[in-house]
Amino acid sequence: MLCIENQLNHNLPKEKSINLKNEIKQNNYIYVFCSTQNQVVNYIPIKFFSENSNCFFKKIYNITISGSDLFPNEKWDENLKNVLQRDGFEIADQVTKNTIEIKQEQITLISEVKRKIKTKFFNKIENKNILWNMTGGQRPFIIAIYDLIKNNFIKKNGHIKKRNNHKLCYIEGNTNTMIFYDLDDNCNGEVIDISLNNIKIDLLLN
Repeated sequence: MLCIENQLNHNLPKEKSINLKNEIKQNNYIYVFCSTQNQVVNYIPIKFFSENSNCFFKKIYNITISGSDLFPNEKWDENLKNVLQRDGFEIADQVTKNTIEIKQEQITLISEVKRKIKTKFFNKIENKNILWNMTGGQRPFIIAIYDLIKNNFIKKNGHIKKRNNHKLCYIEGNTNTMIFYDLDDNCNGEVIDISLNNIKIDLLLN
């Protein structure tokens, strides 16, 4: 079970918060996250980028591990789906429907992780805007995703053009901030820190 007080919008840097929310809302971003036992890190951006139970993300994708005796990701994903349903989010079913499954024996093979993400997701969403939440990801997942983003450019009329607009998101528990890294055409970026001090987590997903 997951309990988070509805205080995500309180005492945030107002201009940053509004600008970021408007960008996500107006540009139809897709939200991609990595399944983890601590699913609260995947819930927070959904809650942050919503008005009541109306989420700005109309599509979400879940990178998850299958065939593992060590990681019961299927159970964790069901828990996240149930919490989203409880809170009235229409996207809840997508947690278990829109999955990019990586087999347990493949999670250390970066080339295979890249292939799965590319064929199951990346090639199907050309010219879409994507928010990648890296917080719950295994290291090979993070490397694979960053490499896909880095090489997601085309050369046209002598100019390098980005196929997709990408933002990376990371929730830092030690400083209680949500960090957004906005990649430009040179794969540089600006870090936006948004305080999460008013989020109270009473019980994490089990």
